[in-house]
Amino acid sequence: MDHIERRRRSLAGQLSIDFVLESVLSLARIHDFDFTQTIIFGAIWRANINDQLGNPLDADGRPWPLADEKRRRVSILEISGTLRMPYETARRQVNRLIERGFCVRDEAGLYIPLSVLIRPELIDALIINYDLVLKLVSRGVEGGLATESGVERPRLNRVDLAPNPS
Repeated sequence: MDHIERRRRSLAGQLSIDFVLESVLSLARIHDFDFTQTIIFGAIWRANINDQLGNPLDADGRPWPLADEKRRRVSILEISGTLRMPYETARRQVNRLIERGFCVRDEAGLYIPLSVLIRPELIDALIINYDLVLKLVSRGVEGGLATESGVERPRLNRVDLAPNPS
C-alpha cells in the first residue's frame, strides 16, 4: 500500500473515532454521562423509526418527527440482543429511562415519545450531531476519501493496519 493510501485510511480512522466520540458525548450530556443509558436510549429511538428512515414524511404527509402512534415499539429483549448486552442490564437501564421520563412502555413495547424528542436539550444534541455529520463528510472530501460523485471504498484488511516495518 502506498503512502497516500495509508494516509487516507489513517484519516478515515481518525474521522470515524472523532465522530463517534463527539456524537456519543453530545447525547450523553442528556443522560448525566451515563453511557450505557445513552446507548440504550439511542437503540430504542432507532428501533422506533428504523422502518421510516429515508422517508422525510410520515404516511399522513407530516414531516418528522413521527407521532407516537407511528413509532414501532421495541422490547427489552430486542434491545439487549441488538446491543449484545445482558438482558438484566438493559432492563435496569430501560426502567431508569422510564422513571426519568425519557421512554414509555405500553402494551406494545417501548418507545421514545415525541415530548422527549422536542426537548431543547435533545434538539441541541441533534444540531450538534448534524454539524458533526457535515464535518465528517467535508473532512472526508478534503482528505480525498470521497468526491462529489461518491465515496471511494477500497477494501481494508488487518494486514493494511499493521505497522510499517520500515
